[in-house]
Amino acid sequence: MPLLKSQSPLPLEELCLLAVIRCLETDLILCEVAKGLQANSLLLRRRDLSMTRISEELRDYMAFLPGILSEMVRQKITNKVLKKYTRMSQPETSPLGLPLHTMTVRLLEIVLDEEVRTFDMSEFQPLLRTAQYRPQQGIPEVWELVLGRCRGLRKFSLPPLLSSTLGINMNDFLKSVARQCNKLTEIVLKDAVHDGRVLAAISRHCPSVRLLDLTGSNITCMDILYLVFPGTGEVPRAFLPDEMARLKRLAMQPVPIQNQSYNALCGTMRDLILTNTKVRALGAYFALKFMPNITSLGDFVFATAGLKKFWQESKYKFVLKQIFYRGPSCEKVKLIGATCPDLEVLHLGSDDAKRLNFKHLSKLPKLRSLTVELAHGVEIGPELAHLSQLRELQLQVPNVDVGLIADSCPLLQKLVLTLEPQKTVTLSHDKEHTILGHLQELQLECQISLDVAALLLTRSPKLKVVKLVRVKKLTDRVLAEWLQINPFEHLETWLLGYSQLTITSVSLLLSRCPRLSTLGRLSGWDVRSWESRRLQRAWQNYELNLVHFSRKQNDVSQIMDATVSSDDEPL
Repeated sequence: MPLLKSQSPLPLEELCLLAVIRCLETDLILCEVAKGLQANSLLLRRRDLSMTRISEELRDYMAFLPGILSEMVRQKITNKVLKKYTRMSQPETSPLGLPLHTMTVRLLEIVLDEEVRTFDMSEFQPLLRTAQYRPQQGIPEVWELVLGRCRGLRKFSLPPLLSSTLGINMNDFLKSVARQCNKLTEIVLKDAVHDGRVLAAISRHCPSVRLLDLTGSNITCMDILYLVFPGTGEVPRAFLPDEMARLKRLAMQPVPIQNQSYNALCGTMRDLILTNTKVRALGAYFALKFMPNITSLGDFVFATAGLKKFWQESKYKFVLKQIFYRGPSCEKVKLIGATCPDLEVLHLGSDDAKRLNFKHLSKLPKLRSLTVELAHGVEIGPELAHLSQLRELQLQVPNVDVGLIADSCPLLQKLVLTLEPQKTVTLSHDKEHTILGHLQELQLECQISLDVAALLLTRSPKLKVVKLVRVKKLTDRVLAEWLQINPFEHLETWLLGYSQLTITSVSLLLSRCPRLSTLGRLSGWDVRSWESRRLQRAWQNYELNLVHFSRKQNDVSQIMDATVSSDDEPL
């Protein structure tokens, strides 16, 4: 049986933080009310009730905390205020008339200072900031507070889609952030950079950057040179084309450049995320050549082409831990196996009927996660025998034999299938043998046959998450037989879209699975509406989420730009 709901009190630390925030909000609201009464009050008329004065006094109250405790409290309050800010679904107003945006900014004015290390607004949805909802006149934007107070930031993250959705140009602001927050190590600027001089400012003022996420930004191959060579951001625009052409010639030289200095972040950069940018193979070549410690370029289609160019020059072993390759070239798959011994995450895709040879990947002992996206049906099971160490496997390949996959990858902890596999399975083991003893998460975003479902659900004793779209001919009797073989002792989530299962199977799962916390999608089962309502009432006191609807999963191919199909491009 699932666990009963328990009313656990919040931790003392959480209660204290909430109490501090409530006190600050109460003081701000009272001061706003008093300010409105000031003109008609003899007592208030001569008092300074400006927000600047009030904020200074409240900041003094926060200043009594000692060093490390002050840093912790300010950071946690900042995180809570920003989290509340990101959840705004509409222009909200407090009962006393103070807009939520105004309250948020006032709280940040009090809390933010050099001790705050992280300012993360990556979950903020800019669609909420419409023309009908703008800050009141005289109230600073959040961005102004970052520039004025957060000089000690280590991580800064902007909301995505600020530029494409709202048309906001953040270039000048980002240059100022780079100048004033020179201790940054992680910078997330999705869809925000539209000028190479922003990269020049980052490379000049932030020498310790380890992660720079430029996903969706309007940058090109030549803009990567701003990160490499110092002084590029100071060149007048009239002379910039000639200077960039000169730097390109220098960067393309196969031999080391004598007496040439590089920006400090070339040695510290670990993750340069170039997904869905205008950067192509040449930009990847520049990044890999001058930033030797890079471990990931994100889901960047042209990473392998840049790797090939640099390999031809230096025979260098890369420290890359993630590669995204889409193309029909077995030569490049072989190159990945030969040059990236530390690779942990690999995405392979091809629209060509040519078979990719996985044998070359056997030289990757650290490979843990593999995604394969092939447009044509290929028997991939035997190929995976060279990758028996895999922990995660995601396949978008039609007509695969799930039995051969299970035989080839016995250590799998997560398996995702996007396209319908073969209806039958091939096994070399005994029928009673556990073949997926480590599998914990199973996601099948396609319909499967009863044989495939039986193999996966009865031979995986450690399953925690099961998400299925449809299992053909699955009935209450069949599910009961499966539960006799594999009792699902560790199962926490069971989501099944379309089936003939009835309320009997619901009761069976609830009685057999002690850790079950999510059950659905009941709208696709043969469960009557009155049975569903009764079930909801009966289990409302248990730690159980009953799901009555389904959501379409994103296809793995959507992580790439639709206009790009391969990385096979000349430099």
